Amino acid sequence: MSSPVVGIPDGAATGIACRERLPGMPDDKAVWEALVAHPDYVVLDGFFGSTGGPAGKYYAPGDTLTLTDPLTGRSEPKTVAGVLSSGLAFHPGNGTSATVYPLIESRESAAAQFGPQAQTASALVRTASATSPEELASRLQGSHLSASLVATPIAEDVHRLFAANTAFFRLMQGFLALGLLIGITGLGVVMVRAVRERRRTIGVLRALGCQARTVERSFLWESGFVALEGTVLGAVLGVLTTWLMYQKSSAFTGLNGGFPIEWGAIGLLAAVTFAASLLAALGPARHAARIRPALAVRLPD
Repeated sequence: MSSPVVGIPDGAATGIACRERLPGMPDDKAVWEALVAHPDYVVLDGFFGSTGGPAGKYYAPGDTLTLTDPLTGRSEPKTVAGVLSSGLAFHPGNGTSATVYPLIESRESAAAQFGPQAQTASALVRTASATSPEELASRLQGSHLSASLVATPIAEDVHRLFAANTAFFRLMQGFLALGLLIGITGLGVVMVRAVRERRRTIGVLRALGCQARTVERSFLWESGFVALEGTVLGAVLGVLTTWLMYQKSSAFTGLNGGFPIEWGAIGLLAAVTFAASLLAALGPARHAARIRPALAVRLPD
């Protein structure tokens, strides 16, 4: 299997996350430090070993492989110290196949095995907070045009790579927002009908001394209970359905990062939905509170 080998200098990639690590390595920094200290350690892209088929688990920390120089035939055994969560930062980006995934080792290890072939081909640059990566990339390419420098803003490339998926999810969010709006509007219509159908009952209660504020609160409590029931049921079914997809779909096979639940986003959406439902029922509730007892009992519906 052909694969690009990336040699990184000491301390250059301590912030890049690994989804799996060798036992005894407590964090990602320990993996990168071990990579420098032990020449036989390597870190692999999460899809290393894949040929473009369904996602799967190909290598795990502790597995061994043989790294061979195709020109000299020199081979060295390597041990997997970690598997990256995402290896996009290390991809060659030079037109190689999309199914070729990099192997990362220390710069000293790459130089020792590949000799003159191990040349500096790229550098990861961290920009200041006030600097635009896109503008910096344009300036660097313009300044070093004669050297054929290619500057690639990684964040922009990642966004472009997943642009189609992002657009699809935005479309789905739009449909869900439309359904939510229809549901809230439907609750308001139901409360309007409830006020109309209970007109005589409200009139009798008002004639017996029931206060207008009590009538208004009773309708708000009723609509609030319906909204709360629908919100909780929808949230539970949504999380359950997503979890079943995560467990059963082959697209998530080999991912060991756990099943994340955005409780903050769910709670915020539930609170907004509940508040909007009460707002939709506020008009009918106030109309019910203003019904005059004498007219409600006497006039036909």
